[in-house]
Parts: sequence; structure tokens; C-alpha cells
Amino acid sequence: MLRAPFYVDKNGSITFGGEVPEGTKVQLMMGNKDQAVDAAEEAGISAAKELGDKPIAALIYSCHVRDSLYQSRDESKKEISAIQKSIGVDTPLTGFFTYAEQAPILGTNATLKTCDSENNNETIVTILMSERTVE
Repeated sequence: MLRAPFYVDKNGSITFGGEVPEGTKVQLMMGNKDQAVDAAEEAGISAAKELGDKPIAALIYSCHVRDSLYQSRDESKKEISAIQKSIGVDTPLTGFFTYAEQAPILGTNATLKTCDSENNNETIVTILMSERTVE
């Protein structure tokens, strides 16, 4: 799970944008704009490969906290462009900024029965749609 740190309290504790249960093992995630854009392109490639068909549409939603990484919506468009490039520039897409994201993690979307979602912060989610019927 990903949690966005919002601020450090006077006592040194950190307030996050979601629950971090006591005793949870944590790891810091660090990166920069270029790495995020590269990862977005890789995620688009992976999503398209997982879909197996040419997508007929895409839905992208991104955490508003990512704006602190990009520092402007114009800069954040590079990430969207990288996804669009990887899924096909002719694929219609729409999206929005969110407060937190619900999405399956690490390809657990192979079937609707195994589509276990997690609540995350500071992520970007790409959903591709095709005309194929899922059984």
C-alpha cells in the first residue's frame, strides 16, 4: 500500500493520508519526475499486454498529491502522454484527480474473482477497456 505523508507533528510523528496500522513494516519510496513518466509508460505497456486486445477506451485517475512531484498540471500531462503513447495515441481516454485510489496491485486483476483492490495514495491508475466479454 502507498501512503502520502502530509506533515510531521511536533512530537515527531507523521500524519499520513490513510491508515498505517501499528507495527506495519514501512519502506520509503523516492523518485523523480522522469522516473514517474517512465513508470507510467511501462504501466501502460503492461496494462495493454494484460488486456490482450486493442483497447477501445482508457480511464486514468491520479492522486492529486502527485502534483507536488510535478509542481504543475502542465508537467503532470507528461505522465498521461506517456500512458497514451504506450496504449495507442488513438485510444480515447478520460480521467480525473482523486484523493485516494482503489486499484488491484501487481496484476491481481486476471479474473474478477481475484481482483483484490487496495486503497492507495500518490498513485496513478490506468483502466483499459475492450469489447471482449469477461467470463
